[in-house]
Amino acid sequence: MLVGGAISFTVQRLESQRATRVSRTHRLHETWQSAESLVHRVKAAHVLRDNMDSPDPVGFMSLMSDESSLAADDQFALTRIFAFLRRVRHVARSQGHRPEAVQKLFERYVVYWVDGYLRPLHEVSSRTESEIETGWFPRVARLRSEMDTPQRFPGTGELDQAGAPAAQ
Repeated sequence: MLVGGAISFTVQRLESQRATRVSRTHRLHETWQSAESLVHRVKAAHVLRDNMDSPDPVGFMSLMSDESSLAADDQFALTRIFAFLRRVRHVARSQGHRPEAVQKLFERYVVYWVDGYLRPLHEVSSRTESEIETGWFPRVARLRSEMDTPQRFPGTGELDQAGAPAAQ
């Protein structure tokens, strides 16, 4: 009887932990899909695209500095992207998560942001900022490699140009 109770307790505890992990993953996905998050994603994409399109693009630390010409909400939008990627990485590395489930939910977003915006930003940062100031990128790059998708997966920054009509 005692063994049966211990087994039942263990099974219930494991199922409760699994349900918590699944719920956390789905909440993160729902947060990313929210209207508020969409506003931040659009702002961040515009900021990063405008920076890269400028004749003299600056690195991440310069964008985030007090001397930057960026509005506080634009800087906040950028930090929201990094916070999202950090949370995805945490979820992906949490014990008990099925990597394929995390990959299925978040792969497209991670690839889009890393390949389309953050890798080019890192390349500029590497030329213009000290190594300590580019320390944000290795973790992002590891998350990207954990998604196990080829470089330039459809859905990266190239898509912005791919949908546009060709100039005549």
